[in-house]
Amino acid sequence: MSTLPLFAQNTWTATVARASSVLWKLPLSVSRLISLLDENGEDEHGQTGPSQFAFKTAFLLVANAVSILDEDLPAIPVIDSEGGIRITWNHYGKQIKLVCPAMKDSPVYI
Repeated sequence: MSTLPLFAQNTWTATVARASSVLWKLPLSVSRLISLLDENGEDEHGQTGPSQFAFKTAFLLVANAVSILDEDLPAIPVIDSEGGIRITWNHYGKQIKLVCPAMKDSPVYI
């Protein structure tokens, strides 16, 4: 019969420093998109955080674009008054905009 080691205490710890060190490895455009999740609630202009639909849609589209291009183009994401996400890229003097609405009833467009 083999004897398994007995661990009397948990030696694993979670720290904020470890979590934030992972974010620097993400593409900048994805990292900026994730930072939108810090916003939540409402103000006089409307919702301050993204809706779940808008975030999921924007995240998947940006992550796929980064993997297809094999290059990270820094993006500037903002939240509209309804919780939708608008992302702008500037590259070679051209501007690309992605609009992800708050609800799935509205169209997503570039």
